[in-house]
Amino acid sequence: MPHAIIKRQESPEQLARGKLKNKVPQLLQALEGRVRPHHRFLLTEFLEEWDLFGQRIIRLEEETDSQIRPFERAIAQWQTMPGVHRVTAWCLVVET
Repeated sequence: MPHAIIKRQESPEQLARGKLKNKVPQLLQALEGRVRPHHRFLLTEFLEEWDLFGQRIIRLEEETDSQIRPFERAIAQWQTMPGVHRVTAWCLVVET
């Protein structure tokens, strides 16, 4: 939705996806006269920063994965516990 707003696709029909399809009247009211050029500029800046953080997270996870390979057996054992996924297992291995 933020990308659509930046591209001036502000009709509720263009923005409504998923659960929002049932809320077209509320979307229309929320968008009425409120999205100005400076809002689009700031939204663009925030989305670019969000994308950069996503790329950074991917790089950090790749590096962590390569550095923690010697402990793969311990990570696999931690992951047998319900609710313990890979990143949590990494943290548990590092802490112990």
